[in-house]
Amino acid sequence: MYLIKRAVADMRREFPEIVDFSTLSPIPTFAAWLLTKVRSAETIESLMTEPEVLEWNQLVADQADEQDQDALKYLQMTLPSNWYEDDETRQSLQGFITRMALTYLTQEKRRGFAYDSVENFHLGNGAEIYRLNWLADTSGKGLSQSFGMMVNFRYPPDAELIKNSNNYIFNKCIKVSQQIQQMLATFGLLPAPTSS
Repeated sequence: MYLIKRAVADMRREFPEIVDFSTLSPIPTFAAWLLTKVRSAETIESLMTEPEVLEWNQLVADQADEQDQDALKYLQMTLPSNWYEDDETRQSLQGFITRMALTYLTQEKRRGFAYDSVENFHLGNGAEIYRLNWLADTSGKGLSQSFGMMVNFRYPPDAELIKNSNNYIFNKCIKVSQQIQQMLATFGLLPAPTSS
């Protein structure tokens, strides 16, 4: 747990002009979580927002064979495939996958803490969820584990870092950046539990 804090302290001593540090981290169980949601869904509307459904239905109408026009079944077939290689499919899925990654990181819990082990580690060390990165890891592993999504965790100055760590460990509050708060509002998700 203190490895990151120690590394940040060492880097601050070596580079005092740098105030904030950030990681580019994987979301290793996101794809498995999302595929479980998609496979267990009864309708496409239970997964996607209305604009996402409209965009997905248009793609299905344009690309699917006549017998494969069921939007949910097409999504179930598409996600495990090489969807990211097709511009239209990639564009159609971007909002949905980004929103679901945001949901996963800010809402999905295990015993009150972040469900994702990498996220749990960084939050426990005082980081905040700073930014989501669409198709940041298009390696085979990155696509199979997280559909290419990656997340930046920001490590703030010491006082804020300790406060974030304590609020997460003792109050299970996830600190998120202003950008992530705006995305939560845009997607109509409940605000992440935070502390001031």
